[in-house]
Amino acid sequence: MLTFPPSWEGKTTLVVLAAGSGRRFGESSVAKHLAEIDGVPIVVRLLKQFVDAFSSEPLLVVNREDTHTAEVLQTWDVGARIVFQGDGKGTVAAMLAALPYSSEILCVVLGDLVIEGRFLGLADRHPAIAVWPNGPQSAVRANYGVEVEGSTIVRIVEKPSRPAGLVCGMGVYLLHADHIRSFARNVAPDGRSERGVTDLLAAIISGDGTLSSVAFEGLYVNVNRQSDLADAASALGLA
Repeated sequence: MLTFPPSWEGKTTLVVLAAGSGRRFGESSVAKHLAEIDGVPIVVRLLKQFVDAFSSEPLLVVNREDTHTAEVLQTWDVGARIVFQGDGKGTVAAMLAALPYSSEILCVVLGDLVIEGRFLGLADRHPAIAVWPNGPQSAVRANYGVEVEGSTIVRIVEKPSRPAGLVCGMGVYLLHADHIRSFARNVAPDGRSERGVTDLLAAIISGDGTLSSVAFEGLYVNVNRQSDLADAASALGLA
């Protein structure tokens, strides 16, 4: 069971991002966030796990061509406001789409995560990101590496080939809306016309903000490939 710090209540809007192209997921008849673990779509599982920690309606950002997610949520009786990602690609563009409907602090969760466990506390300062201190080095290489001093993040490394000294960064972020707006104004998209979340985090570190960490204890799988579904089910004891 997932548990959260009491201080999350009433201060943040839950924003689940499920608008990605899923390039690494391969050929599939369903979008990655709708792939199932033990018969339950990944995004449904996430929303059910997170929703009770927040007093406002969660936001679910999907691709503008998505015609299935709303029906899936209705089938599973899961409430969320569907927000369509408009112009722009990448994680930051998805966050920008959610801003008109969110509070000034967003709890952003990637919609392709399988997690089971608890967050060990919320840093007094925002923004912050969740980290998995006990995650294996293979998870660090597959996601992003984080160098932590105390509870402060000092360095972000995307998919490091040498993860020694780094802990696994997770797809769970507590971000100020102003940081997202400022980054979008001042940083041009990359060669794929995207702005990535690790670039946003690095900009916060190098700017006048402090990026804090929230430790997570438990199981964490970022589903990138079809094989990750079986790995997650096995780790959860469902296969």
